[in-house]
Amino acid sequence: MRNFSKLLTGQLALGAYWSMLDQAVLSGLNLLIGMVFIRFSSKPDYALYSQVIALMYLTTSVQSSLINSPALSVLPKARPHRKKELASGFLFWQSILSATMVIGTMIGLFLFPSLLNNGSQVGVAWVAAAAGLTIFTSWLRDFIRNQIYIEMRPFACLLLDGSYALLLALGLAALCFWHRVDARWVLLLGGAIALATALPFFRLAGLSRTRPAIGVVLRKAARLGKWALPAGVVLWVFGNGYVLLCARLVGVDATAEVVAARLFMAPLGMIFLAWANIFRPRASRWVAGKQWDPLVRASALAVLAIAVLVVAYTAVFLLAYPFLLQHAMGGKYGNIQQEILIWAVFFLFGGVCSIATGVLMALENYKSTFVGSLLGAGVSLPLMMVLAGPYHKAGVMSGLVAGQMVVAIYLFAVVRRMIADRRISA
Repeated sequence: MRNFSKLLTGQLALGAYWSMLDQAVLSGLNLLIGMVFIRFSSKPDYALYSQVIALMYLTTSVQSSLINSPALSVLPKARPHRKKELASGFLFWQSILSATMVIGTMIGLFLFPSLLNNGSQVGVAWVAAAAGLTIFTSWLRDFIRNQIYIEMRPFACLLLDGSYALLLALGLAALCFWHRVDARWVLLLGGAIALATALPFFRLAGLSRTRPAIGVVLRKAARLGKWALPAGVVLWVFGNGYVLLCARLVGVDATAEVVAARLFMAPLGMIFLAWANIFRPRASRWVAGKQWDPLVRASALAVLAIAVLVVAYTAVFLLAYPFLLQHAMGGKYGNIQQEILIWAVFFLFGGVCSIATGVLMALENYKSTFVGSLLGAGVSLPLMMVLAGPYHKAGVMSGLVAGQMVVAIYLFAVVRRMIADRRISA
């Protein structure tokens, strides 16, 4: 109990509280965007927006694997001057990769519009332009946010995201007033505001015009990213890739309903991410200092907290669902309680995975995250395609849950073995 009290009141907890508040702002913003689509737009438009966002997350999984995750492993351990050189190197590497992703995505969507199941009235050129801007600004924002967390300044990240959320909320209100709520305008608006709010926080992220250590960064990215990149791409299937597959298997209307159900459970994922943003740099320090006991205690308590939170949140939401259906959703997304329950189980295993992945990143074991993701995808994808026919939406989602469960079990087994081995060798 004393250890739990320290976890709730110490420096780690203070940062976690700021980070959770930050993620609550982002979760609230995502909920607002979803509710705007649900109330003021069509299901095909919501499905198209969700597919573009899924593509964006595919590219940011590359960023996380080759830039942000290696930076989280390397920068907290570096001396101040060396840290600036490495941070500048990561920024240089990020600029090259983000430009490549933006150009490649825009050309791909323009030449092969059938990549997305577009049942809306938005044209191909608009979809490509909106996707390009979304990818560019999301990469910039995520890089700056990652650097701010490395600098252990979660309150600065809250300011960044708070200003972004406020301006985007005002922009969405204007779109609703002028009846312009579709995938094109929401994506373009979000990209422009993301760019405008991210740039002022450049220096707070510890970035300067220091000579970049490009060679070291590329070697670190290659060494740490060779497993993290394929793992990130495979994990994207669980996080967002299902949207594209679902649109093909069960249609855009059913996809919009699945996305809407996940929208209401998304605060759970945001809370888990908030904890991970604080936990991972601290876990790297514990590993560097060979402090295994606090690492194990924090991980175990985090898993327990995840289970309690998922059960409590799901119960409260289902009690409030009839009121939300009548007063906030306009009756267009009725009878999605089953989808909400399935997503609750998915997020339970996803939270466990986030804790295990944080420990493995600190141990610089990216190979196991890839193997676990591959095992999960090997279970998930066939089940999604087989179950989609007889069970429609529930079949696709059940395949996702089965794969996530396999990943969680595997990753925690690897964590336990690695920590036991390190203790013996210490």
